[in-house]
Amino acid sequence: MNQFKISEEEFREISKNTLHIIILIVVIIIPLFTLFSFELFILKHSTEIINSFAISFPLILVTIFIGINKAFNSQKIIFQSYTLLIDKSGIRRKQDNTPDIYIKFSDIKSIQKNKKGRLIIKTSKFYNTIIIPHQIKEINKIEKLILENCNCKLTNQCCLKEKLLLPFIILIMCLMTNLILNENRIVILISSLLLSSIILTVFYRIQKNNMIDQSEKKRSFFQLIIVIFILSLSIYKLLT
Repeated sequence: MNQFKISEEEFREISKNTLHIIILIVVIIIPLFTLFSFELFILKHSTEIINSFAISFPLILVTIFIGINKAFNSQKIIFQSYTLLIDKSGIRRKQDNTPDIYIKFSDIKSIQKNKKGRLIIKTSKFYNTIIIPHQIKEINKIEKLILENCNCKLTNQCCLKEKLLLPFIILIMCLMTNLILNENRIVILISSLLLSSIILTVFYRIQKNNMIDQSEKKRSFFQLIIVIFILSLSIYKLLT
């Protein structure tokens, strides 16, 4: 049996990439929130909105910082515990706070590789997937062992999801803005249904995904509160 882990040096690279993603998200959220607040001020002509912005903005920044720090420490533990085991019959991924994933070579439907060298081992079930980070030791040996024991060919991973991340965030913000600012009942109804559907879909995929740790799955229940808020707000606006 072959065993592979992520080295401490490589974890620093993962930490750096994660930090870049976090900074990108914060850089997107802050201007959108600022624009949203001033748009409300222009529409409502009320200084209370600016005062509320002055109070809520620092609180949002503190909340984001606490959330990022907690999530980063959690991910650090998970990455450091990442272990990949390959035997004659299949691949097993072991990680703290997440269920073990075992895929038989005969069950592998596709093997994808991105530009950096990360491997994604997929079966017929989306939640039964093993992601092998390119920072793991002897990634070339891992690739060779897998290809030698299964009938699948290596294919290049499509980066469509990564390219759509920014448009997806902007779409969510636009839908939320329409829900709060727009007075048209059709727009309110469509925006609330789309938002709720997107959030519930993300929630379902998080709960079914074996690659996500239990603490993250518990935190995702907060999304249900957001859905309840969205539906309550839309019902209130539709009835008034």
